Amino acid sequence: MGVWKEIRPRFLLAVITMFLLLQVLFLVNMCYLYATQFRSTTRYHNFNVLYVDYDGEDIREAVCRGEYWGGVYTSRGGSAGLASALANGYHPPTSLTYIWDGARYPVFSQAAVYSNILKLIETTRSTYHTNNGSSVAASADLSNPTILNAFLDPIRVEEINIKGTGQGTRVFYNTVSMVMPIIQQFFFILALNGISTHFDAFTKLSWKANGLIRVRGLGPAKKSVCTDLGYFVASDAHKLPVFDITTAFVPIQFMPFIVLTWVILNVASTISPFELNLGFFH
Repeated sequence: MGVWKEIRPRFLLAVITMFLLLQVLFLVNMCYLYATQFRSTTRYHNFNVLYVDYDGEDIREAVCRGEYWGGVYTSRGGSAGLASALANGYHPPTSLTYIWDGARYPVFSQAAVYSNILKLIETTRSTYHTNNGSSVAASADLSNPTILNAFLDPIRVEEINIKGTGQGTRVFYNTVSMVMPIIQQFFFILALNGISTHFDAFTKLSWKANGLIRVRGLGPAKKSVCTDLGYFVASDAHKLPVFDITTAFVPIQFMPFIVLTWVILNVASTISPFELNLGFFH
C-alpha cells in the first residue's frame, strides 16, 4: 500500500491524461474521415463522361484507362435505321451504346455513373416520343407488331461493362481491405522488435544485417506479379518509413495515436474517388 500511495497521484494523472487524449484522437480522426464524404453527392458532376456522336474514337479504351468514368456513343446511321424500321417493319438497330467500368470504385460508379446513364437513356426515349410520337403514329402501320415494337422502344441500347463486380464483397475493396496491410505490418514490427531484443540482434548484428532483416518483411500471397508487386510496395511503405521508424523513437504507449491516424488517413484517401472530395483532401 505504501508504494501505491506514492505512485497513485502520478499514475492516475497519466491514465486520465491518456484517456482524454484518446478521446480527442478518435474525435479528430472520425471528423477527418467523415469530412472526406461531406456533401460528396453534390460533386457527382466532377465525373467526366464521354459522349461521341457518330465517331470512331475508341471509347472503351478511354474509359478503361480511367480518363472517363463512362462513355456513350450513338451508332452510325441509327436515325436512318429507326426510320427504315418504322416504315418497313424491320427490327431497329442499336441506337446507343454505353460503356462503364463496374470495378472502378464499384459503389460510386454504379450510384453516380451507371444510374445516371440509364436516366439519360430514358430521357432520350421520352424526348423522342415527345418530338416524334404524333407524326409517327399518324403515318406508321402500328397494326404491324414489329413496327409497333419499334415505335414503343425506339432507342435500342447496348451495354459494355468493362469489368463487372456484382459480388457483395465489393464494398470492402476500398475500405476494410486497406486496413489489413497496415495492421499486419504494425504487428510484424512489434514481433520483430521483440524477437530482435530477445536475441540481442540489435547489438550482435551489424546495421546492414539488421537492415536486411527489416526490409525482407512478409511476402504477399502469390496471385499475380502486378498484385504481388503492388502489395509488396504498399506493405513496405507502411512498414519501413512509418512503423519501423516511429517504433524506434515513439514510446509504445503513444503508438495507438500513430497507428489509428495512419489507418484513417489511408482509408479516407481510398474510400471514394478524389472527384467527390473537397480539394483539401486531395
